[in-house]
Amino acid sequence: MTAVARHTAVEREAPALSAAAVRKDFGERTVLDGVSLSVPRGRILAIVGESGCGKSTLLRLFAGLETVTSGSVGVDGNVSIAFQDSRLLPWLKVWENVAFGLPVSGAERRAKALAVLEEVGLRRLSEAWPATLSGGEGQRVALARALIRDPSVLLLDEPFGALDALTRIRMHALLLGLWKKHGFTVALVTHDVDEALTLADSVVVLGSGRVLDQFDIPASRPRNRLDATFGRQRERVLGRLGVPSL
Repeated sequence: MTAVARHTAVEREAPALSAAAVRKDFGERTVLDGVSLSVPRGRILAIVGESGCGKSTLLRLFAGLETVTSGSVGVDGNVSIAFQDSRLLPWLKVWENVAFGLPVSGAERRAKALAVLEEVGLRRLSEAWPATLSGGEGQRVALARALIRDPSVLLLDEPFGALDALTRIRMHALLLGLWKKHGFTVALVTHDVDEALTLADSVVVLGSGRVLDQFDIPASRPRNRLDATFGRQRERVLGRLGVPSL
């Protein structure tokens, strides 16, 4: 079964990610206020919004790093998460960072690390130290560290935000290639509206802790940013966020 066929078939099953009337307070501050959404298995969700709107908090709730104040979140399957900062341990080599925390040892541990480094195109740097890596290479290592746990749900918190434009495009292609190969569900937090519209099957726009808009993107990939539909979707998101057209 092809990746596309597999994604279509599993959409009839229970969602991979769900949120029902989620509220999250930090002291006197309400960060999420009644957020509800559902992500079918094998799809890519982009969560877009300004800084402080609750995007990362929602992702941390899905990851189990925070608990809801009220409402509920659901996650079906094994979860891995990657952040904007690659968070590599400087005293461990690349392959050791990838395998860190893996419940196996010896030759099997190294073999698993090398296999996922091959997938992200970095096997040649398996013995390198994190300080010698470029930003893009560091993010590939972080992605390999998430993949080694064979996730069914991959949570990405602005993983490409600090990268230059060309490296970001390459990382987009890498992510889509891995998604097609493995069929995992992705929730991607991003400030970049074009990134969201390029990668996602559906988009949720957050503002002041609430869902301002959510819609599906039926267009096939790769997507043309000069296409009229793409432009209308961009204007829709920017309009919800109160950003004027240029």
